[in-house]
Amino acid sequence: MAIAGELINQIKYDFYSGPDHETLKIAEQHIDPFWTWFSSNSTFYKPLKDQTEFLNKEYLLGRCFGNSQTLTFETGLSYMEGFAWGNGRHIFHGFNLNANEVIDVTAANFPKEFEEYMGDAPRSYIGVEIPLTLINLHNTESIANKSKNIEHLIYRLFLEQSGLSMQR
Repeated sequence: MAIAGELINQIKYDFYSGPDHETLKIAEQHIDPFWTWFSSNSTFYKPLKDQTEFLNKEYLLGRCFGNSQTLTFETGLSYMEGFAWGNGRHIFHGFNLNANEVIDVTAANFPKEFEEYMGDAPRSYIGVEIPLTLINLHNTESIANKSKNIEHLIYRLFLEQSGLSMQR
């Protein structure tokens, strides 16, 4: 299901007016194709109401991509990348999916910090599933070593599916 143009425009505005564009660096020649691809391939999700079974694990603040990829390895849940929405703005984010409901181990384990950063806990998500093969190819060692910075993979997926290269 394609995401409507108005919503994509709001996500792009939030992305480029905040710090997220420094995390997800999209080559200039790929900007329009990336957002078209994201709009066509992403889906809207709501959070799982009770995430208590995912509390008190060894997750790290500021490591949403790594926390969620770790949960994928531990449970087999789908790994997603996209945007979380709360308090009127979107942030670039990694999360998991179980039966079309989001499990967000980072927000669940750090609710106070999320409220300080976003002004609220995420209330909805828009994302694209990242295949396990891509996680295995690029991040298995970093996850095993509990590295603080685990690479996001959405741009790599876009390039792979579009037949483009990482050259910037």
